[in-house]
Amino acid sequence: MEEKEESTAFRLTSNTSLFGFPYCVKDVDANKIDIQYTPNRIWLSDTLSSYRGVTNTNQSSISYLMEELKKFTNSVVTCEHDLKLISFWANEYYKKDFQEPHLHGNSDFSFVIFKKIGRSSGLVFFSPAYDLIQSNTFWSSRKEVEDTVECSAKEGQIVIFPSILRHMALPSNEEEVRITYSGNVQVIIENSNIGL
Repeated sequence: MEEKEESTAFRLTSNTSLFGFPYCVKDVDANKIDIQYTPNRIWLSDTLSSYRGVTNTNQSSISYLMEELKKFTNSVVTCEHDLKLISFWANEYYKKDFQEPHLHGNSDFSFVIFKKIGRSSGLVFFSPAYDLIQSNTFWSSRKEVEDTVECSAKEGQIVIFPSILRHMALPSNEEEVRITYSGNVQVIIENSNIGL
């Protein structure tokens, strides 16, 4: 019997996880997220971002966003939990703009919403063992060992992933601006002795 593909596209099985970590790529209605922001050049890459700057949104936008995030965390967190939005910002990538490799501290899951992109999301994830693989000639030459994965998300989709995964945005080669909304959430569990 042929398996029916899930429309939500939750990536939870071993053949669709990122280096063994659960992640999610799914459609969202980015028009339901009303965000006003003032971008600054704060990154080493000099890409425009409202991170640590002015980012405003309304309660209905946050409620919609948190509902979409909770659908995913309900499938991977094995106990009752709430989510706390720690940060939310926008990035604008013009031609040759990029985001250097980084990870997100003080949070459990991070997300990127692709509001406007061209041919590629530009999002690349690094294996937690990337540095070890690269420092060993035997493992770095083996094609079956993935040390990076380029995310195939499209415009109007959200990617949710563990905040401990290092990632970057590749340089844009397009004239049109690429706009993403990013953020971090913490998983709040009443009984802190219960693991995820």
